[in-house]
Amino acid sequence: MPKQAIDDSAVAAVLQQIWRLRLTLRQQQQLSGQIQARQQARRSEQVCTALQRYLYRVDSQR
Repeated sequence: MPKQAIDDSAVAAVLQQIWRLRLTLRQQQQLSGQIQARQQARRSEQVCTALQRYLYRVDSQR
């Protein structure tokens, strides 16, 4: 299997996990009206966004 195909599937798997995490975070935020939970979800969302942008940028440069 060529290295490119492995890298593509790894990137796709990570992006899929990021979207699952985002969905879970949104659901938790809806269930919990606590300020701390919203702040934690916001920070996690920012981390997910940064990682996603990085992966798209790396993938587009290949």
